[in-house]
Amino acid sequence: MKQHGELKDPADDPMVTLPNPRRPEHGLTQIGYQLFSDCGLTMLSWGEISLEQHTQLLVERTPAFRSTVVAPSGAGTLEGRDDVLWLGFDGPQGSVIACFGFQHTDNDFFFDNVSVPIGESPPGRPMSTSVPSGSFAECNIST
Repeated sequence: MKQHGELKDPADDPMVTLPNPRRPEHGLTQIGYQLFSDCGLTMLSWGEISLEQHTQLLVERTPAFRSTVVAPSGAGTLEGRDDVLWLGFDGPQGSVIACFGFQHTDNDFFFDNVSVPIGESPPGRPMSTSVPSGSFAECNIST
């Protein structure tokens, strides 16, 4: 039996709160954290591959990513739209690409050009997908 204040085993709950990285306000890591916290539409793709490989695989199966334009923040925009941003993160356990939609995002565009293509992971692709909820994500993404 767990004692009060004892950390739970991550296997008990697949969703965990993403920790605030407390980085400079305009750094992409901090911007990413803020987007996870604030955006209502988020789609994730992750895997035990480099960010370069991951981006290439995502571009192959998600045509909207082929026309990425870099926004002043450093995030990517799809087809030059200001209502969808994406960021990629590389780490020792692989990479994650997060796509964020905002209150003014065209939901049909996001669904048809982001959620569906990213969610249709062809066999043999070393990536997984998820739809997080606010600053909660699957525990294997947060590590």
